[in-house]
Amino acid sequence: MKPAGRPLRVIFFGRSQPHSLSVLEALRARHAVVGVVELSARGAGEPSRARRWLDRLRGRPSLAATARRAGIPFFLLSGPEDAGLRAFLRGLTPDAGAICAFTRLLRTGVLEAFPLGVLNLHPSLLPNYRGPSPTVWEFWNREPTGGVTIHFVDDGEDTGDIVAQEQIFIPEGAAGNAHLARCLAAGARLLDESLAALRDGTVVRRPQRHLRCACRARYINAGEAVVDWSATPIEQVFHFLRGALPLIDLLPAAPFPLRLLDFRASRFERGTPARPPGTYFLRRGKVAMAHAEGHVQLEARIRPFRAVRLLREWAFARARQA
Repeated sequence: MKPAGRPLRVIFFGRSQPHSLSVLEALRARHAVVGVVELSARGAGEPSRARRWLDRLRGRPSLAATARRAGIPFFLLSGPEDAGLRAFLRGLTPDAGAICAFTRLLRTGVLEAFPLGVLNLHPSLLPNYRGPSPTVWEFWNREPTGGVTIHFVDDGEDTGDIVAQEQIFIPEGAAGNAHLARCLAAGARLLDESLAALRDGTVVRRPQRHLRCACRARYINAGEAVVDWSATPIEQVFHFLRGALPLIDLLPAAPFPLRLLDFRASRFERGTPARPPGTYFLRRGKVAMAHAEGHVQLEARIRPFRAVRLLREWAFARARQA
């Protein structure tokens, strides 16, 4: 139970992305968020002034800016050492922690700073799909249902005691961003209720560490060929691309003009492939990807900042060759 005479003091852990920010705002409406910890991009440190200006121009969400506007102390976790983070937490004397989209495991020394523990919002029905990319692998396996879990954080990967869960259906061909948004909306509500139960001393814990995880939801590395355009069934390819393309790039390397575009899978058609499997081609004025059983139609979107970066890289490469 929380210390008497004051509200529950919560530290929020997340990343600068819309879903993480929406959960933070939901918690701030009901709880005393006294600190924000952001996990930087892998290998990145504190962004430069030019980078922050560019991110604002691109409309990228920022946990740092949100915390600054609200007057909440902020800490960027960018390296392997926890000493700075532990000092930050000691200065805020938190009661509990709340995590959303924070993919680094917290060590015991950090967890000890929270007398009531740390709760994590995980977008799957644990113990299924422990790991950093659960919804991507749910789409790969064409799971009919996914969901969200609120659990205590321990020294394992998504193995802490479960506090709350909610099932969410995954229709065939659903959009991955929309499914994740539904999971996190439900998760924000469950996290709010779980923190309230933690505050009131009524939280119920269900152990799950002993349960087997049939599929660990690992990261997919850049350039990893997950889809076999000759052997993976076309229905599975389409459903997987619908779920994963908004989150990660799974398509083969495109020729230069197409590299300026961003793609989503819009539909698929069976038939005799017009090109070798895994090859881009134009069909009725639109880009498609050939598959051994037909093709997957792609919806193209222009990404101006990607175009600028690629053109700059191309110009530098030409200059070096000159």
